[in-house]
This record gives sequence, structure tokens and C-alpha cells, in this order.
Amino acid sequence: MANADTSFPAAYRRGKRFFWFTISRLIVGPTLFTLIAILFAVVLANLDAPIDVYSINGSVSIAGVTLTIVLTAVGKFSVALTSTVLCKTYLKSIEEAELVS
Repeated sequence: MANADTSFPAAYRRGKRFFWFTISRLIVGPTLFTLIAILFAVVLANLDAPIDVYSINGSVSIAGVTLTIVLTAVGKFSVALTSTVLCKTYLKSIEEAELVS
């Protein structure tokens, strides 16, 4: 990338070239995963799953804590998928820039 054109117009051209590559992977990966996770959470709520961390009498609900940990991990995984897509797009643009120079 050291010998490549790093100006804004060149970066804009590279970004435009990879727009559909990036958007398709963002839709297939993180967006689809997030929609499935939301659907999972809605189904759990409709099944009266114990989603509260504390029960009515004040004790800690193991099922609620476990479910909270799982849903938090799912949310973090969605962010990781998004960053992976953006990193792959960046690496692909670097490869193309090195091929041109």
C-alpha cells in the first residue's frame, strides 16, 4: 500500500468498487444473524422463559443469568461479524491497490 495512491479520490474509487461486495456480506452475515437472534429472543419471551436475572423473592435466577450471558455473547458476535466484513473489504482493496502499482 506504500506505493499506492492514498488520496481521497483514489480511496473513494476503491470504496465504490467494493460497495456491493461489502453490502452483500453485511446483509448475509451480521444482519441475518442479528435478525435470527432477535427472533430467538422474541420466541423466548413468548414462551415465558425466565429472562429476569432476579426472581420475585430477590434470589438470583441461574436460568436468567445464563440467558443474559448467551444473549450478550450473541450481540457481541454480531459486532465481530461486522468488523470481519469491513476488515476483509479493506484487505481486498489493499490487494487490488498492490496489483495496480
